[in-house]
Amino acid sequence: MCCAAFAADDSKAQPIRYERMAFEGAEFHVVQVDLREAQVGAVWRGEDGKPLMTFANALEHCRSKSLEPLFMTNAGIFTPGIAPGGLYVESGAVRVPVNRNEGKGNFHLKPNGVFFLDTEGAHVQDTELVHEDAVRKMLVATQSGPLLVGDGKLHPGFRRESENKKVRSGVGVRTPLDVCFVLSEGEVNFHLFARLFLESLQCQNALYLDGVISQFYMPGKPEFQPGLEQFAAMLVVTAK
Repeated sequence: MCCAAFAADDSKAQPIRYERMAFEGAEFHVVQVDLREAQVGAVWRGEDGKPLMTFANALEHCRSKSLEPLFMTNAGIFTPGIAPGGLYVESGAVRVPVNRNEGKGNFHLKPNGVFFLDTEGAHVQDTELVHEDAVRKMLVATQSGPLLVGDGKLHPGFRRESENKKVRSGVGVRTPLDVCFVLSEGEVNFHLFARLFLESLQCQNALYLDGVISQFYMPGKPEFQPGLEQFAAMLVVTAK
């Protein structure tokens, strides 16, 4: 697992901060990550080349490398073969290339996007703006869709009155050193979910990760312990 880390300043911020947030009648679990104090990595396959698939396996994998996760979540939409659905970068190496194909489902609800980390910090960007020279500089990356917020604007396909309500998870970037992971407590539509990132969390860019299967892991919190859900890649936060 490669972790993206950045030089700390003199402040003593917490690596991660959890809060339960209410927004327009809905409840959300929010984990804010300070990249001055934390590092973000990604895991998909174990040493045997097989997908890790569960938080329990990912924990064992990380601990075998003397890493103790403070937080984990699934890293985006994946294929039936338990492979990331689009661009996936781990340890600075591209494991799955950018997916610019047309198709059905949330991943292909264009624009979709990429959450990635490079030497400057964390970013969420429209896939169409992700070029090969940028990919070569990425330390960690996952592609998913739809793009919830891009440059301060909601996805053009979202409607306030939409009845398409599901449990949803996503990631937003407030600054290159401040990242917000969000999991809805109940079912919400994309419009409300995106507005939470933009209006409450002040994230000018945010990406949908996945739906009802989405989970968080945080040690010491009974509601966020490893479950039976299976994923492809997972994002892992550890202290620096």
